[in-house]
Amino acid sequence: MMSNVAFVLNIIALIIDLCTCVIILFILCIAIYHIVCKNLKQEDRVVICVCLTIYPVIFLFTIIAVSFHIQTLLGDLYEKTFNSASCTPIGYISYVFLNMFYWAFINQALFRLCRIVYSRYQYLQSFWFYICLSLIELVFSFIVLSPLLFWHAIVYLTDDFYCYVKFTHTRGILWLAFGIYGIPLSILSLIYLRIAIFLRRQPGNLATAVRQRQQRDLAVFQRILVTIGILVILGIAPIIFLIMAQITGEDYFLAFRLIWPFISLTMIGSSLALLLFTPQLKHMILKIAYQTQIVPFDSAAGNSIEQQRATTRV
Repeated sequence: MMSNVAFVLNIIALIIDLCTCVIILFILCIAIYHIVCKNLKQEDRVVICVCLTIYPVIFLFTIIAVSFHIQTLLGDLYEKTFNSASCTPIGYISYVFLNMFYWAFINQALFRLCRIVYSRYQYLQSFWFYICLSLIELVFSFIVLSPLLFWHAIVYLTDDFYCYVKFTHTRGILWLAFGIYGIPLSILSLIYLRIAIFLRRQPGNLATAVRQRQQRDLAVFQRILVTIGILVILGIAPIIFLIMAQITGEDYFLAFRLIWPFISLTMIGSSLALLLFTPQLKHMILKIAYQTQIVPFDSAAGNSIEQQRATTRV
């Protein structure tokens, strides 16, 4: 019974992650096409480009997750082992991408902060600024999570067939919580506090257009906070397993099998939420969907006209 439940949970996570990869590739292709081939406004172009710093991170993390699920599947079915020299580095890189996932949302919040509070500094709203910032955050993530390697916290999980940090390794788990959740959430809170204070001190005679733009940016930022809040709620499961591990002295046998579906739902939910919360991306997808619905109608109309002409000639 245990193996059946574990097998099903792994399959569920694998299917969700594969769907996430397909969705992200679809969104990336459409976004890149519009950036390269369409005459977008500079403001819309920057907003879309900032969003594009999130999707590759989700995609890369999900690809690693898919490889984990496949290894688990092969291990369950054929009892294969994957404890190779690359096992620990891949597990470490997976955590780095997970950390970058939260930093990417910070970049979204920072972009809204710069548009509202520091609108005079145009370089803070440029695409290349956020590309450079993402690279700096990537290096920072590698450095912050590097103690996991020195502590040998990332080990091969014999029941799951990949390398990750066990819940019994208290120091490693707490450091992950601090690096992946603690730092990003603290920065997000400070950004939101700065925006709230700035808007409260705004003069009453502010131009209507400026005020409306600020309110739109604030609404988007609040949606980002809601998304992050949902992500934190989904992160409660690891905390529960950590407490259980400290009480019993060993990992719950289904711990990682239960956590991965939540992580998979987090990734696909974040991808869709970002699409819905970003009007520019949402408009592009709806436009493609509308054109897809129109094309068959036009083709059918053309065929009908040809048939009428043929009948008339006869």
